[in-house]
Amino acid sequence: MTVFRPIAAFVTALAAGITNNLLIRDEDPADPEETASCTCSTCSTLSEDPGFAERIYAGIRFLGKRSAALYLAMIAICSVALGLALDFLYLGMGLETTAIAGCVSEVLPQEVKLLFAVFMLLAMTYAMYHAMRE
Repeated sequence: MTVFRPIAAFVTALAAGITNNLLIRDEDPADPEETASCTCSTCSTLSEDPGFAERIYAGIRFLGKRSAALYLAMIAICSVALGLALDFLYLGMGLETTAIAGCVSEVLPQEVKLLFAVFMLLAMTYAMYHAMRE
């Protein structure tokens, strides 16, 4: 069932694009050249290191409010619909997702899990140290 996630992402993107093209025709995205040459405080902060809120605002401004709302709505609708489809697929195959999730912790021995936990801690510490130095 690992293949289902990329298929779901493709179907979601396809549905969002088709819906956007069919329903929203008069809204033009921002001109990339206009945004690049803009000197307002919003655009000039994007050339530095923008935070999460600035990135969201820039994406909404680029797409347009209606397109962004439609895109997010399609993500929500497709997530629920494809999640239910996967549940029905599991049901049809006679699999229980709770049984599968409960067995995953028993696959690896405790020593291997501890080793990976220490590795992750070291990797996160290195990443934070590297980010602070910049």
